[in-house]
Amino acid sequence: MGMGIRWRDTEITSLSAVECQVAALAALGHTDQRIADQLAIAVRAVEACLAAVYRKLDVRSSRDLAYKFHLSGGFAPYS
Repeated sequence: MGMGIRWRDTEITSLSAVECQVAALAALGHTDQRIADQLAIAVRAVEACLAAVYRKLDVRSSRDLAYKFHLSGGFAPYS
């Protein structure tokens, strides 16, 4: 599935592992198609993950997601 990514901020713990990966890549500006290709999942799965991420993190846009990602300290590989 590619590199495991987790967010550093404890607020993000409500996200699943895949949601964290999708959210981190989206916050870095990747398109849904590119995220799907990188994680070997369907574009619809990316869209569903992002919808769940937006709801769980109470963000409304990719810009808000990127800001929250920045505030959390970015991402780190799963241990």
